[in-house]
Amino acid sequence: MQQSGSNGGQGIIVSNHGARQLDDAPSPLTMLPAIKAAVAALGQDGADQVLAIMRKEIDAILTQIDCGDFSKLDGRYLQPSR
Repeated sequence: MQQSGSNGGQGIIVSNHGARQLDDAPSPLTMLPAIKAAVAALGQDGADQVLAIMRKEIDAILTQIDCGDFSKLDGRYLQPSR
């Protein structure tokens, strides 16, 4: 995390988006210590792996919502609250 900050990183996003499918998924807050340790242990390679996973996840979500490109996301892809 410190290296990320010294290289211009301004934050990290932690999500349990899988919880929409798994009721017993751990909360992001519970996982922060493990995430911090994993990223610190792997250094730049770890950060690169995290970014690759995030890109893959974003691509999968875009495919699921039938949006071919991140830059084309707009209000059409939002569902109004009920």
